[in-house]
Amino acid sequence: MLSRMQTAAIWDAIRELSSDDRPNQVRHTFDLVLLNLRQDTGEVLLTRDQLAERIGCAPQTSAPSWAHWKKWA
Repeated sequence: MLSRMQTAAIWDAIRELSSDDRPNQVRHTFDLVLLNLRQDTGEVLLTRDQLAERIGCAPQTSAPSWAHWKKWA
C-alpha cells in the first residue's frame, strides 16, 4: 500500500512529465488505480482493459500510462 508521501511523490513526478508522455492520462490512470485498490492486499481491482476504457483509450494506447505506473509501483 502506498503512503500519503509516496502518493504525493508520484503526483509530483506526473506533473513533471512532458506533454508527449500524456501526463493527464497518466494521472487519470493513477487516480483510478488508487480508487480501485483492495485495502487488505493492495491488489488493483481493474484490468488494463478496464482502465483503458475508463480513461478513454485503447489498451495499446494506455501502454505509456502503465509504463509510468510500473516505474513508481
